[in-house]
Amino acid sequence: AGITFVAFMDTNSEASGDFIREIFPLLKKDYFDSGIARFYHKPHISIRDIEERNGSFEASMILECIKKIKKEEYYAVYINMLLKNITDGSRIAHNHKIPVASYNECMYSDDALKALYKNALEIESLGIVGIKPRFYIGVGGRDNTIVEGVQPYEELQQAIRQQEIKVGR
Repeated sequence: AGITFVAFMDTNSEASGDFIREIFPLLKKDYFDSGIARFYHKPHISIRDIEERNGSFEASMILECIKKIKKEEYYAVYINMLLKNITDGSRIAHNHKIPVASYNECMYSDDALKALYKNALEIESLGIVGIKPRFYIGVGGRDNTIVEGVQPYEELQQAIRQQEIKVGR
């Protein structure tokens, strides 16, 4: 199993935007592009967000539908949401050549909603509160080093190096 870097981030969080703008490019260059570690994003959503159908709900639904319809566009959409504040689902679908009918069907589907509830329950079980990003760095998603909030690149680099030692790199 390889090193996993799981990021729980809210697309409406300034700290998440700072991470994508400042830290992510360094991690991408040094670890993700080379295959040393795999990056996974999990939308930060709560049961309350789902019930209120607020901005976090909308963003999470958009991302869930992009993942289902055109998975290869997921990270491009996610990064644009954080960096350019693009949150209009119809515009996103158009920009990424996603059929509007498929997109609309997904946005109102029980499957997408169930996936959001699953994410919300996972976040609740991990005790993640507020919109501060949390990162789990481990091997195969296990035995994680947990990093709260956006930390300097060197701290994340150290956490990845600890995992590299575990896998014999």
